[in-house]
Amino acid sequence: MQDISSKFRFFKLRKKIWRSKPYRLYLKIYDIFLKGVLKLNKKQTTIIFINGMRRSGNHYLMKTLMDSSSASVIFYNNQNYYSSLDIRKGLQTKFRFTYKILLLIGYEDLSINDFYKTCDYFKQGYLKELKTLKLIVVRDLRNIMASRLNHAHLAKLLRKDRKVLEHTRLLWRNHHEDYGDSKSNIIRYSNLVKDLNQLDLSLFFIPNLKESKKVLNRYGGGSSFNNKHFNSRYLEFENDKTFLELIDGLKKHDEFVHGKW
Repeated sequence: MQDISSKFRFFKLRKKIWRSKPYRLYLKIYDIFLKGVLKLNKKQTTIIFINGMRRSGNHYLMKTLMDSSSASVIFYNNQNYYSSLDIRKGLQTKFRFTYKILLLIGYEDLSINDFYKTCDYFKQGYLKELKTLKLIVVRDLRNIMASRLNHAHLAKLLRKDRKVLEHTRLLWRNHHEDYGDSKSNIIRYSNLVKDLNQLDLSLFFIPNLKESKKVLNRYGGGSSFNNKHFNSRYLEFENDKTFLELIDGLKKHDEFVHGKW
């Protein structure tokens, strides 16, 4: 069984399919099937939890892990804080002829503390005693803030609500605070393969990394920019008032993690 709506090319048509009653019924059946497989195959299953701010490259990281794994991969997208897996939030699968399963569970915009609490929550349920790995994907200050301002929904909130702007700044700082700590697996978007290669991923059925060239995917929405200059897209916003407020006072910390401006 597969997520059939991804076979449809046009996004608006897909959205209508996702909301239809027959598709919701299909998802319920598919959900029961997948969770049944996980319960029956616990000894051959491992979990990688992924957390990052929206527009940080969460789906680029997921796609790289999915393409690199020798196991079947089940990816639950954008899951809720301290909650059970919800297939309705989004799902991607890649089945291979093997009993091994890599379960990827993605979160967006959770603080580090909330992320760790949620990961621990899973260890108390039917997925307890499995090998797990927590990854936090981060992106340089200027480009992530520019990307969020270039995204219609996120930009509207940032420009309209001061609390959202301040929360975004605090969240970026929170995700970077433990950089350099050996206990924290922080993966930089611009050094994704290099940082992943510092980890022993063989325990998670990833013998060799294959960097994904396909960044666009159904749930992440792909890039918010038309150009391919990933590290200089912020230049379109360098005189924008909201952008300048978002990056104010964070240059030093950004340079420590991502390099000189």
